[in-house]
Amino acid sequence: MKKVYVDEWKKYTDVFERLISQKQVISMVKRLKKHFDISPTQINFDKYHNASASTWNLRFPSKDKISMGMVAHEVAHQLAWKKYHDNCRHTKKYQKCMKMIVNYVRKRDYWKEVYKDTTIDPDYRNKADAWEAGYKIERSIKKERKELRRADREEQMNNTVFINEVNDND
Repeated sequence: MKKVYVDEWKKYTDVFERLISQKQVISMVKRLKKHFDISPTQINFDKYHNASASTWNLRFPSKDKISMGMVAHEVAHQLAWKKYHDNCRHTKKYQKCMKMIVNYVRKRDYWKEVYKDTTIDPDYRNKADAWEAGYKIERSIKKERKELRRADREEQMNNTVFINEVNDND
């Protein structure tokens, strides 16, 4: 779990908690692409993978309902590529694009006018808290492993020095 995802879930809660159908996903992607003048792409729904984006392809999980935030996130990758030729990573340029897309979606009141039948995920806040807790646990585990590796290297260095001293005395 990356910090970018946790930050987005917190910052754009109103967008991420809205769920739309696959038809609405296609419609939303087309509208965003038209507004931001992004080249046409292929949209896939895949039951084996999470959402992902490349310069010519958007992939979403084949669920009944998909978060509007997830759609905005993946289209933001393509917008970053178009504007900055950024390699679709979670850079500051990408984050600017995500903010532009979310602001556009909010300004247009997508969930009031365009997608009136959107549902709000009742468990979203609990899920977001769990994701954040998972992220924090993951980070602390990585930190501990890093400290253990550092301690092992120091111990090896100390042992090496000791062996050299013994050899020098012979």
